Amino acid sequence: MELFGLKKITSSCSGLHEACPYTLQKVLQKGKCSVRIIKAIASETNESVAIKLFPKTKDGKCLQAFLSEQKAIANLSHPYILKYHDTFDDAVIESEDGNFVEYSAIVMEYIPQGDLHSVISKKPFSEKLARSVFKQMVTVVQYLHSQDLVHLDIKLENFLITAKDGIKLIDFEACQKYIKGGESVIAKGTPGYRAPEVLKKDYLENPKALDIYSLGIVVFMMVAGTPPYVEQQENGEWKFDKYYETLRSDSQKFWRAHERYRLADGHGGFSEEFKTFVEAMIDENVNGRPKIEDLRRKSWFQGEVFTVDELQNELRLLLK
Repeated sequence: MELFGLKKITSSCSGLHEACPYTLQKVLQKGKCSVRIIKAIASETNESVAIKLFPKTKDGKCLQAFLSEQKAIANLSHPYILKYHDTFDDAVIESEDGNFVEYSAIVMEYIPQGDLHSVISKKPFSEKLARSVFKQMVTVVQYLHSQDLVHLDIKLENFLITAKDGIKLIDFEACQKYIKGGESVIAKGTPGYRAPEVLKKDYLENPKALDIYSLGIVVFMMVAGTPPYVEQQENGEWKFDKYYETLRSDSQKFWRAHERYRLADGHGGFSEEFKTFVEAMIDENVNGRPKIEDLRRKSWFQGEVFTVDELQNELRLLLK
């Protein structure tokens, strides 16, 4: 592997370098803008960590992503948010040929089990299990909203999962401060999870509603195992497939279509409470979506859940 050492710059690449107490092991994930996440070992404690590396590019896009995430995580502390250990404004990776590549870096908690998308792709959840996990998601998003923050990139891939602690929310590159009546929030998000208003506007007037929409897509996928509809690019323009319009014009037809897939895989149908819950969250009307605190009063949300011990056992079996 070409990457094997992380060092902290004290002046420049040609100057003196202060050794950093982490040894890189393997690439865990590659993302946009050549950002990569690498598993590493902390020399002093022998503890595994994950290091997110942002390359120093001429256009400065990766630097902006680093600064956005660094700013967002600075004052966050929550059991369902991944722990952040350290940040390096200027860092280098030393390659085997002795050259240095400049990065900014964030050192994080390492979760070996992976993300929710990889789990759901193997087997969707029962509504009881989905509800148990979704309550954790609502708790952490409500915490962000109480801090006047919007995540803007809620998706299965951004929830890591452990048997002991449940979910851990990650990736705060798109996260922005939002105060009603203040500056507008720049529209962001991942195709398939982002709300329809993102395709129409550069700025969002009610960005908290975007997080709600994305949570609606997430909870649907946890139970169905597939997206409710697909957002795809045609002739350079992003559009939703026919199921998006079907949900709005004939919801019964929409649910029957998805239930056929679910029943074919040996699972039961969807409860009426679940259908109503999802439809409210992914409402095309921004102001028609429930607020994060309103979700707790919905019938489906108040249904049966696993105890802490039961949930740990369920997740332990899934993550084997």
